[in-house]
Amino acid sequence: MKVKSWEAAFVKKSLISLPSAWGRNVEHKYFSGSEKSLAVFFPGSHYSCDRPLLNYASQSAIEHGYDLLQLEYGYQSARIPFDWKDLSILVFECKHAIDQIRDKYETISFVSKSLGTLAAGQVGEIIGRDKVRQLFLTPINNTVPYIRESDCTVIYGTADPLFSSENVDYIHNLEHVKVRPIEHADHSLELETLEKSIVLLRQITEMFADFFSDVPPNRRRD
Repeated sequence: MKVKSWEAAFVKKSLISLPSAWGRNVEHKYFSGSEKSLAVFFPGSHYSCDRPLLNYASQSAIEHGYDLLQLEYGYQSARIPFDWKDLSILVFECKHAIDQIRDKYETISFVSKSLGTLAAGQVGEIIGRDKVRQLFLTPINNTVPYIRESDCTVIYGTADPLFSSENVDYIHNLEHVKVRPIEHADHSLELETLEKSIVLLRQITEMFADFFSDVPPNRRRD
């Protein structure tokens, strides 16, 4: 039988189900097998792990030998809007989910989108900046302090209204940050036509491969 997706091909699939302050259990998807490297995915506020960027980043991670943890936020499970005053709760619940499995792994990488970049930055700071590599996709302005302190790659669109020109200039001057601008792309890293967006997505998947294939020895966990 022909495999329809990378999820269908993955042998060990499970859910990490945990209670949430939003009154509904969150169901984090966990794809395991290697128990050496873990990639944790932080979705955007309206951009799930099933959407193209995070879906293809997930497949790239698998091809480079990573296990996956795809997070769900409590407010998403409850089907209610996100309130910024609840950010600390969201960060706590993300870390709690990661804590269920992170001691199994030698290396951990975070992949995040938009709101998820802020959550990933804060969780990384709590866990320890020296223990986590970050791939920030379309970061928001409040993520910049975490970009400054992280071992990270940043991919952003030059036509993204949620990331200021001042912050763009600032991160380009950080020597330890690998910055990958996407000309004319919006906050979803898409262009004005479907054809151009598909061509661009192929280029972005090559950036994913660069990130997942680059694991500095000094970033391995003891």
